[in-house]
Amino acid sequence: MRRIPRKTLLVSVTAALALATGGTAWATGATDNLSSTVGAVNSNVLPSDEFANAQLFSEVTTLDQLVTVNTPGKAPERVYVDYDNSIKLTANNSLAKCTQTDGALSTLTTAQAVAACGPATTEGSGAAKASLGNNTLPPFTVTAFNGPTSTPGGACTAPADGVGGPVGCEWVGGNPTIILFARNDTLSQSVPVRGEIEPNGALAGPPQQGGDVGYRLAVTDAPDVGGDTGALTLFNALVGKNYTNGKSGKKKKKYSYVQAKCDDLDLNLNYGATWVYDDASVDTGTWVQDCAVK
Repeated sequence: MRRIPRKTLLVSVTAALALATGGTAWATGATDNLSSTVGAVNSNVLPSDEFANAQLFSEVTTLDQLVTVNTPGKAPERVYVDYDNSIKLTANNSLAKCTQTDGALSTLTTAQAVAACGPATTEGSGAAKASLGNNTLPPFTVTAFNGPTSTPGGACTAPADGVGGPVGCEWVGGNPTIILFARNDTLSQSVPVRGEIEPNGALAGPPQQGGDVGYRLAVTDAPDVGGDTGALTLFNALVGKNYTNGKSGKKKKKYSYVQAKCDDLDLNLNYGATWVYDDASVDTGTWVQDCAVK
């Protein structure tokens, strides 16, 4: 087993890929896409009897079936990422929330978005890629913000080219949200993507993937890229933040956005994902990370 080093995002991503054994899934509908998921906690050396502070890396990719630069046949419209129940996500009222609307964020640079949301709301970073007309666009940088508490969402629009959402459709309500702010300076384009963090027992959408699920990230309105001529091909983020309730002395409490433990007999942490495409076809994929008892 190898330990994921607590260093930069790039190093953490590389280590995550080397550490786990993953799965890919072929779409059964008309998409003929190849989608996959990667998940990993940093560090994977963890107690077995209590949760320890950690960072969490998540990545989903969607490529054409030949794994070329060609734009995937149909864009992902909804993406659901499932996490092992040995991973705990805590975004309570002591963690500041970004209250900016998507309309406001879409006009801002990364620095402006951080200033508008407040630096205390940031919880991680990552990268995204998109393809438009069989051409790969310049990469996007991703900044993760703690969003407002979710409200129950209604039914999602039926999958189709160039449509989706509305934002927050299918959400359970009363849960933390995350804003994944993607920025491309070359194109002067900003795209906020919102997801609801749902606890097991109150999951929206399709059946869970990856085994013993504790939380799900439900992105029910994935952004379109040039209508039906483009698609997101990669999206990832490394999140993890330590924070307090803002008090001092005996009243001060400490929290961590991500905690994990290694308590399963198989010494595995399970991850899964489900993709719903514009033609309503569905992909599923799983990923397994080894852990070691501290």
